[in-house]
Amino acid sequence: MYNKFKDHFPIADQTGTDLVLDTARSLSALRDAIASGNFEGWNYTNGALNGLGTYSQPSRISYTKTIENVIHEIRASITSWNDFGALVINWTYISNEITLVIGTETSTYNSSGDCTGSSWSGTSTVELYIHNRPRVGTDQVLQTVDFIRENLMAVRDVSISGIAGVGYVYSFTTGNGTVTQPQYIIWTNGNFIVRGNVVYAANDSVTSILWETSDDGSSYKGIGTESFVYDSDFNCTAINWTAVGGSSYVQFENDKPIINESNADNIIVDIRNNLSAVHDGSVIRAMPFWNYSISGGTNSNPTYVFYKNVNDWIRTTQTYGTSGPSKNCIAQQIYQYSSNSGTSYLSIGTVNYAYIEDGIVSTAIWI
Repeated sequence: MYNKFKDHFPIADQTGTDLVLDTARSLSALRDAIASGNFEGWNYTNGALNGLGTYSQPSRISYTKTIENVIHEIRASITSWNDFGALVINWTYISNEITLVIGTETSTYNSSGDCTGSSWSGTSTVELYIHNRPRVGTDQVLQTVDFIRENLMAVRDVSISGIAGVGYVYSFTTGNGTVTQPQYIIWTNGNFIVRGNVVYAANDSVTSILWETSDDGSSYKGIGTESFVYDSDFNCTAINWTAVGGSSYVQFENDKPIINESNADNIIVDIRNNLSAVHDGSVIRAMPFWNYSISGGTNSNPTYVFYKNVNDWIRTTQTYGTSGPSKNCIAQQIYQYSSNSGTSYLSIGTVNYAYIEDGIVSTAIWI
């Protein structure tokens, strides 16, 4: 069976083996969700289905999952829209009739519809991601377990909701581009920065993005370069990653942490590094060095979509609507994982989409 994310784990009274195993499985599940762009088991609902706004401008969007017989919800309460997007979103986490504050995200647009920036406000009552945790030789055992669990859950929540990191402020620098096509797209949280150096083609499509990160606000480490391939109709048919020469950035390691590792400090470092990698992936909305490709169907409506990292593959099988609001839209996706380059696959899950207006999803339900 595919090893899915284990909510609310690890915990302090587990054995060391179970703690490492649960953490490794959850890290891999986060990796796969970020790579494929969908988080297994969390159902999406457009609030207009329940009379909350319109389908194009709902006043609520919900992601829900039943965990141990309790409904958990990540809720976006949207208080303001304009013609270009949501302006103010109050994010909350609700379970067992308890509401926790994630934060309020405010975005701005210019008259051309370009997002010119974002900001965060409010006091979070959920545990947010904390950089460089857990620490070797500093954090006590209980602290270490808490940091692992809380950072796993924090990355889970932003991966589900599509938030580019709670507290990360979006901005851009025009550089050698324009306001519509800036050279740098930037997410900043204190001294922690994730930056994309974007290259555009003459037809205005993005040809590549060099992703970098900084933990001191000034010096950068190269994550990798993401290059895009298009057909003559501008359908993206492939995305390929290349390494940045000389970079000291630590990529996600698929075989870490190791259960039988005898040195506990090495386990902590491996977990922290992989937590950092999935966190950065959640900010840029992609998992570095998971290459995208398609097969079957047409370039606009492919039957298969692949995300490949050496021997680890994720495959989604798409079927499309043939009439009504869902015509030519994805009606169902089957998610599968392979650890042997596609020789055999394990089932992750299947999600069904419903539409109420052309191209607007009303629900996405996992089965």
